Amino acid sequence: MKKLSLGKISVLLLISLFLILSACKTDEGEATPSPSDTEPPVTEAPATDEPTTSPTDTTTSPSPSAERDKTMAIVQDNVIEKEYTIERADEDVVGHLYIAVPEISHEEYAESAEMLNEYFDSLKEKYREGFESELDELADEELYGFGARRSMELSFITKYNKDGIVSFYITVASYQGGAHGSIAIMSETFDLKEGTRITADTLFIADEQTYTTRIKDYILAEMDERAQDDHSPYYENYPELLEATYNKENFVLTEDGLRVYFQVYDLAPYAGGSIQFDIPYSEIADILNPENIDLD
Repeated sequence: MKKLSLGKISVLLLISLFLILSACKTDEGEATPSPSDTEPPVTEAPATDEPTTSPTDTTTSPSPSAERDKTMAIVQDNVIEKEYTIERADEDVVGHLYIAVPEISHEEYAESAEMLNEYFDSLKEKYREGFESELDELADEELYGFGARRSMELSFITKYNKDGIVSFYITVASYQGGAHGSIAIMSETFDLKEGTRITADTLFIADEQTYTTRIKDYILAEMDERAQDDHSPYYENYPELLEATYNKENFVLTEDGLRVYFQVYDLAPYAGGSIQFDIPYSEIADILNPENIDLD
């Protein structure tokens, strides 16, 4: 395997290496856009001797014989899990890799489901290749006392699955030696009917300034209320940090509302975790695109 510098590898491990989806046409003749190429941010976890791990709960695959809503996609885990040992003169490098990405099937939208499966499978392979390249680099690299254990885990949770719309919450956690690991959170939302990715601009019928203001105002009001507590999780300058760290694409759909998330350390110390805000659909119903969310 080709050797890369450790610095470049660290970036590779926590970048969402989104490949351009093969072009296809919907019934209306619209070209299918490629998934987001947004880079997942890297967030340092607290000092620990153990690798940082990601959430373990993933989507439960329905039984083929069980009755289900036919508008829902069947989502299963496409998993790769491997253990590695890289021999060294002083200390062997031990690596653990676990990647679970969605594998989607849908009776009515089979072509779109297959296209997304190709995308997620490519994503899985890119993360695997990056992790193995880092291990290969360590065969001859000085460890400088940082230890020889390495791990990476990528997992997902299906947060919304209805009417051909699927929304996934994805966590990437890695440990690359040293005192701490790193965590990145990202999300993907797709419209299987159209074979397209749902972005913030297509989720809303309002312009960006309007929907961004509504979302930030809701979040700030909730933060102000929580900040009254003696055990407020936020940094004191949270209003400024909200403005600085808000990313319009950091959202996931749920059954009850729009969940907006921030990376660890964005708004609070590590103990506060990834700060998330659930905005009920009723609060933003007037600016939501009805083609994406069924509010009935």
